This record gives sequence, structure tokens and C-alpha cells, in this order.
Amino acid sequence: MNRYQILLSVLAANGSTVADSRKLAQMLASGDPAQQAKAGRFLNLVGASFTNHLLSAGRVHGVSLSAPGIVSDGRDAGIPIAVQFGESDRFVADTSWRELFTVQDRRSQTDNLAFRIADAYSAVEFKVYQQGERIELRPVESKSEWFEGEIVAGGLQWNQLVNRQTDIALAGEILPAMNARYAEQMAEAAFAVLTASAGGLKTVAFDTTGANDREKVVNTINAATSAIKEGLYKQKAPKSKAQTKENADRYTFGLVTNSFDAALNQRILRALNANLSASNDNQSVGVVVDNVVPYMHPSIAKGEAYLTIRGRKNVTAVFADLQVYDEMDARIAGIGENRVGQGIYKHVRADVEQVRKVAFSE
Repeated sequence: MNRYQILLSVLAANGSTVADSRKLAQMLASGDPAQQAKAGRFLNLVGASFTNHLLSAGRVHGVSLSAPGIVSDGRDAGIPIAVQFGESDRFVADTSWRELFTVQDRRSQTDNLAFRIADAYSAVEFKVYQQGERIELRPVESKSEWFEGEIVAGGLQWNQLVNRQTDIALAGEILPAMNARYAEQMAEAAFAVLTASAGGLKTVAFDTTGANDREKVVNTINAATSAIKEGLYKQKAPKSKAQTKENADRYTFGLVTNSFDAALNQRILRALNANLSASNDNQSVGVVVDNVVPYMHPSIAKGEAYLTIRGRKNVTAVFADLQVYDEMDARIAGIGENRVGQGIYKHVRADVEQVRKVAFSE
């Protein structure tokens, strides 16, 4: 059944069967309210059924949407658009994770797409199985470890949303959206590596000794930062097993939670902002000892919180930004259809001791 036959069946189901344009004209000029109403229903159904096809055809083939002959029911005639959001407005690249990693620009590196980390303590790396779909988190412990960049195809389902004839749309709307989706994939992978249980991630229990909830949250945060600093100080090198005795007092910490976990985020922010001189805060006798900065992301499970040192051996190497290739380009052969967005990077958490899962309930 073609589209015309489908339309006729829809019209028939709605009581609007019209044989041809001559009969339609006769019905409109008949003066019979019933016949005129029937003709009106037909026109409205035609407009509703074909408008989407016309708009789609206009975008693909460059037809002006204001050209004569475009069907419209007139409902929006003369009414200006107050606000219109395109893909470039709707999507903003997610870069919040970058402050938690040592980000290295390796885009000019041509000899190989890899880097080395000395003293990898129960490391976890980001590794692609399917393009942008799944990652492998593997534990590593060695005196020196090489990590290779991952080619990540990402952003959108380009074979559905990008057509060869839509170069203007690609530059103006689709490419910014693809960049934003690619950045979101990159952020989710970063937080997955940061919070992975692989390598033996330890949990700091909720401290129940405080006089009130704020005091307990403060005590718990202090216990978590102390646990990380003590872990780094007492850590033993992978090969020699000698105690490292690293003094971690100079580091800034990042406390990561789910963006939508309003109750937990409020408790944490009140604790981080606790001050004896502030109004209505006289019961808070504790202070957060170390410099702790809150971070939130939707990819973190609700109810969970993770504390980590910002940077240090949380490493991201960027070998290539997102680039768009044609399907005939040999560099992306076999990955997808039409235009493909592809970038190269690697996330690594090279020391499990610099991160803790933190419990904020008993």
C-alpha cells in the first residue's frame, strides 16, 4: 500500500471521501453546510497528513518551506515564533569531569597513540568493545604501564539524522549536537572509570558520632579525605613493595554525586558550607579539614558518593577531537553510513588509593 492509498483509507475512516478536485470545488461552492464541512475535514486531514512529508522533503532537497503550494491549515499564520531552540542551543558539551582528571593534549603526537604511567596501583582504564557502546574496566598493577588511545565513534545515529544533501544542517545544527553527545559519552566514560569497583575500591562508612546530621556528614567527609591521604602514605610500590610515604596534604578533593539526588546534595553542600559564624549554624561545631569541591553528574547512581583527588593519576589523554568523515573515507570504513563522527582518547584511573566510595547513611 503506497502513501496515497494509506491517506485514502485514513480519510475514509474519518468520513471524508472526495473523488477529485472538481468534486471538492463543487462541495465548497454548494452552499450546503454539510457538504462544506465535509470538504473542510478533507482539507484539514490532507494538511495534517502531508505537512510532515513536505517539511522533511524541504529540508532534504532544499525546497523553500514558504513556497506556494505548501499545504497549511492557517492556524499559525501571522503568529511570530517567540523562542526556537535548535540542536546547537539544546546541547551543551559536558566538561565537568575534566577538573577531576589530569587532561593531556596529545593531538600532535604522531609516533603512536599511547602513553605510559609509572607506578600504576590497581589501575582502571577505559577500553571500547563496540564503538561508543560498552567499556572494559580492567585492573592493572605494575611499575610502568602503557595505555593506548581508544577510537570512539560517537554522538548521534548519523545514518538516520544526517543526509548527504544537508551540509548546512550538518554545520549549523547536527554537528553541534553530535559534539555534545560525544562529550556526554566522554563524561560518562570518565565517571565510570573514576567510580569503578575494579581494583578494590574501598568504602568509607557513615560517621554516626556527630550531634546532628550536618556534623555527621562533616565527620564522614573528613574520614574519607583522611583515608585517602593515609592510603597514599602507607601504599607500597608494585615492584619493590617499599612504602611510598607520599604526603597528600597539598591535594584538592572532588566529591561526586548524582545531579538529581537533591536530598543528598543538600546535605553535602550544607556540610561543606558549614561555618560557626553563619546564622542558624551554631550547632555545627565541625569543619571540613581539607579542600573538598562538590561535583554532580547524572551518570552517578542515586544515593552514591565518591571522593577522589583531583588530577594526580586520574589521567585523560586526548589524541584527536571529534572529526566528521564521509562514508567513503577509508579511515572509517565499516563503522557506519553517510557521515561519521570519530575521536580518539583514553581515560585511566591509575591509583585506586586516591578514590573512595563514601556512605552518607547507616
